[in-house]
Amino acid sequence: REAIKRRDNFTCCNCGNSIYNEPNLLLEIDHIIPVSKGGQTVAPNLQTYAGNVIGQRATKSVLNELAHTYMLHLMQVASEN
Repeated sequence: REAIKRRDNFTCCNCGNSIYNEPNLLLEIDHIIPVSKGGQTVAPNLQTYAGNVIGQRATKSVLNELAHTYMLHLMQVASEN
């Protein structure tokens, strides 16, 4: 994990914030392609993210899944009418 942070120059790949600008910034490593979608835990599929960004990504993912499920429901209802 430290090697990934070093490779990314201790900078969030999403928001661009770094420990050089914000010394107490919490940096974490996250998958680009999630494991649940077939992504692997290998260096090319890992990026450095600020801790707050990971939470935002998770929220966006959940909202996208809900929207997709709702759209499927609407399409089913429309086809029944």
